[in-house]
Amino acid sequence: MQPLNTNDRKRAFINFLLLFLLCIIIITATIFFSIQVPFKQNEQLRRELRTVTREREFSSDFTTQMSDIAGMLDTINTKALKPDLLDGRITESIKRLNLKIDADSASDKTMYRSVVFILSDIQTAKKQLRDMTGKDLNADDLRKQIEGLNSTLDAAKMENLNLKQQIFMLQQSKQ
Repeated sequence: MQPLNTNDRKRAFINFLLLFLLCIIIITATIFFSIQVPFKQNEQLRRELRTVTREREFSSDFTTQMSDIAGMLDTINTKALKPDLLDGRITESIKRLNLKIDADSASDKTMYRSVVFILSDIQTAKKQLRDMTGKDLNADDLRKQIEGLNSTLDAAKMENLNLKQQIFMLQQSKQ
């Protein structure tokens, strides 16, 4: 004995099966993507963390070298060291900083370049200060020499005047 609605039952079963498979696929896809998205997000966060770590290391190293250069700039005008030798070291350190900025993939290169430019300007200003101080010392020495020579000239003029007076008196006495 066969039921009369076999075709309807088959169609209903196939519709149920298709709907069931569609629900299973949606649930599986949701679970799959909810598991995959955090993995991708974690990888992205790890890349960003590596970038931030590299920039922090670069910044720390840059700051250390900048502090060394600033220390050398502070001691360059003391009489204890040879300023030309120290000036060469400073120039070499500034060049290394420039090369380091160019080689690294730091995100804010303009700030680092500005710092290096300022250090270079300070070095130039210190050198000009040394040159001007040396010229002032030379000018003071020259002024002292001029005063000494002027006093010697005045003494010579006085002696010359005395000699002329003596010659005049001798000529007067002979006549």
